[in-house]
Amino acid sequence: MRKYLRNNGLFFQLAASFLLFFQQSFGVSSWESGLRKCVLSNGVDVILHENFRMPVVVVGIIFHVGYFHAPISKQGVNDLVAANLIDQKSRMKLSDVGVLYEINSYGAHTEILAMMAPKHLKRFFQIISESSFSVKNLETLKKQMCVNNKLARYCFEDAVHNEIFSNIKYKNSNFGGAVFNEQALSAVSSADVKDFFEEHYKKCHLSVVICGAVGHKNLIKILQSTVCNLPPRRKVSHDRCLDRIPKNITIESKYAGRSVRYFYKISKEDVPLFEAFSKILNYELFRFFEKTNKIIFDYKNHNIATNGDCICGIVFYPKSDVSLSDFQRAYEIFVHRLCGQEFSEDDLEKARRYADYSRQFLLGDLYDVYRRVKNDYLNGLNSETEIHNSKQFNSFAEKLFRQNLTLQIITRYRPDK
Repeated sequence: MRKYLRNNGLFFQLAASFLLFFQQSFGVSSWESGLRKCVLSNGVDVILHENFRMPVVVVGIIFHVGYFHAPISKQGVNDLVAANLIDQKSRMKLSDVGVLYEINSYGAHTEILAMMAPKHLKRFFQIISESSFSVKNLETLKKQMCVNNKLARYCFEDAVHNEIFSNIKYKNSNFGGAVFNEQALSAVSSADVKDFFEEHYKKCHLSVVICGAVGHKNLIKILQSTVCNLPPRRKVSHDRCLDRIPKNITIESKYAGRSVRYFYKISKEDVPLFEAFSKILNYELFRFFEKTNKIIFDYKNHNIATNGDCICGIVFYPKSDVSLSDFQRAYEIFVHRLCGQEFSEDDLEKARRYADYSRQFLLGDLYDVYRRVKNDYLNGLNSETEIHNSKQFNSFAEKLFRQNLTLQIITRYRPDK
């Protein structure tokens, strides 16, 4: 993820802390409750999660284009577009209204993420709809991006992301991964930025995701007088198939801790099934590594959408007294057992309950709810997809672990010499 434009970042953190306290005081419901979806007359998707426990709304205006869509020769052009999505006059209007916002650029989409009081929702959409696009201070923005890239080298997760995306290749495509290329960036002109915007950033191509204290009837009225006035939507597809061979990467850095990351390639059609599969996988990881072996101190899922095929990963953090070979041997044992394990209906139900508990426990504030709703929408996930028996689970596990390993990354701390 890249964030090149922020507004009141500290206040975002304080507000998120307040929301977390508020929800913990009055209870947190699962994000599925109150979820509504509709399509406006001009084709704009709207996803609303009603939550009247909170006196605010979090809004995401999502453009279905990201830095994956930039040609290799023009790396960085999407980030320059994102930095100019809201003109200076509109930014001042948003500040006057009291809207907190930031613009985030991802591989497959770009979003304007905002938080506000519900009474300002209509004015927010009016300002965004009326905002004009123009390229300002191009060379200054380029310098800022170069500085941000150098600072990102001190952030371990960004370094890992660069290694991942540098190894992503597409079949029959001139598009590359999200590796920062200062030489390509310096060659991007104002005309390139405008052309990229005109081709990909039609306002009617956006989707709207809203979480918070607004009813669907009131929201539809607001959207009908603002977003519905945009031209009819034209569907644009940028799906591309990954074309690469498995590769092992070792990252040594004095900023890096120990981790082992396994990434698996999943076709877009299999993503909903993987979501159902991961419910059982997470439960089995918990039982095997945390309840039995005690060789890791943490693990997490690390999924990366690539606007076509997806890369789904598991990140492990082995304990300091466990050798890499001992951990890899334990992981091989885990995979072997998993591919042949028999599950009763009671086992599957326990895994589902564990997943539901984990999801509700992790949804600490309204931003987490928004991210979950947005990601499920973008990935086309269906929460009703389930795995019903051992045969279905074993078949998917065998295919995933034995055939689809795409990338393995090992990170370790390198002390100063």
